[in-house]
Amino acid sequence: MLTRSRPKKRYSRVRLAVLAVLFVVLLLSTITVWYVNVVRADEEILEADAIEASRSAVSWSSVDSVDKSIWDDVYYVVTGTDDAGVTQMAWVDGETKQVIVTAASDGVTKADIRQNIKQQYPEAEIVRLVPGIKDEELVWQAFVHRKDETGNYRYYYHFYHFSDGTPTGDIYSMPNK
Repeated sequence: MLTRSRPKKRYSRVRLAVLAVLFVVLLLSTITVWYVNVVRADEEILEADAIEASRSAVSWSSVDSVDKSIWDDVYYVVTGTDDAGVTQMAWVDGETKQVIVTAASDGVTKADIRQNIKQQYPEAEIVRLVPGIKDEELVWQAFVHRKDETGNYRYYYHFYHFSDGTPTGDIYSMPNK
């Protein structure tokens, strides 16, 4: 009588290989999540410091957002509502913790700046739009992907006055690869 042998070893090897691959994927995922959390934790501490520094100038009832702007210096722009119910914006110098406060209604909104950019450059993609400070002036800083004069797409930084939304005249193009 002939008996058929089963490929037990092969089945075990396939199962072991699948488990090994799953273990490596799980390990890499865990390391990636841990790394992102560590990096993000440092930024959250800096944002919390900016909120705390802004409390010296504004009595916040709620904080809606914190935007980080980097140009000449690093600024954290804290936006929220004060105890009187007025939406305020506080520009906090990342190094000196000096605070500049203005009512949000004293300037144009992010939506207004988006609309201005889309009217001027209909094909533009607004990658990032944050309030900031450039040359000691409150501005909206826009990072935009749009066509240049030759029709090629490239990245640009555009700046708009916070008070009225008009362009500052400063446009910086990023080099193409």
